[in-house]
Amino acid sequence: MEAGFGIAAWKGDFALAALRTDSLASAQASSKFWQAKVAQDRAFLAGIQGNIAEAERGLRTSAALHEGRGSIDLYWIVTLQLAQLKLHYDSRPTDALAIVAEALARHPLASIDANDRPYSQLAVIYALAGRPEEGERLMAEYAREVPAGLRAGDPDRFLAAGQIAYAKGRFAEAATAFHATTVDNPCPMCGYFELGQTFMKLSQPDSARIAYEHYENVGGPFRVIADASYLAASYQRLGEIYEAKGDRAKATENYEKLIALWKNADPELQPIVKDAKERVGRLSAEH
Repeated sequence: MEAGFGIAAWKGDFALAALRTDSLASAQASSKFWQAKVAQDRAFLAGIQGNIAEAERGLRTSAALHEGRGSIDLYWIVTLQLAQLKLHYDSRPTDALAIVAEALARHPLASIDANDRPYSQLAVIYALAGRPEEGERLMAEYAREVPAGLRAGDPDRFLAAGQIAYAKGRFAEAATAFHATTVDNPCPMCGYFELGQTFMKLSQPDSARIAYEHYENVGGPFRVIADASYLAASYQRLGEIYEAKGDRAKATENYEKLIALWKNADPELQPIVKDAKERVGRLSAEH
């Protein structure tokens, strides 16, 4: 049932994906774990479609349910997903940092087994929030506290290194780290959106296009997590790249995907949709 939800979301059948979450919620009404998972899935489904306020509420519900059942590791995972969503859609990084600060006050890293501490994911959040030095401090502690064998199996360590380098303007270094994120990673699309962003900073739009298209085209039942932040943005970036290249058909195709995906997005996101519609209108008039 859970895989079916992810496949439906990947294929863009959001109505079917929602029905699958409803079925799971009914079948597992007495399980706090599954109710937390349902809240998380509904949050990502809302995020993909640009309903960010709803997504935030769902992630907060999921985190609280995990905390209530004593699963602090899952509480931290969902809380950091919430913080990253805030960073992507909210221009105030202080809001995301406040979420992290509250979580650290409730469950300090020192109270968690070192092997379960979310060092890499926390470092990503700090780098995205403009505090790469704190990310570096966390990764140095990670290197001291966590055995090398466990660190070697953590692809997020490359993502953290990439975000820290990106935040410091070291874009070639960031590209190398993001590329490493894509290797031997159970998440087949992870790192590609970030790689696309970095190639644009390096004035390499063709490489950025390849990275964004790889992100867009890789399928799988678990990509719903990344899509909540990056799917619409990938359509927007590809539309802009193709428009700059003079490829009206490809640019229009990507803008129209964005328009369809966010047709019922939150009011705060509608200016992005309006801009995409205006670009499609201009591109159509150029024929």
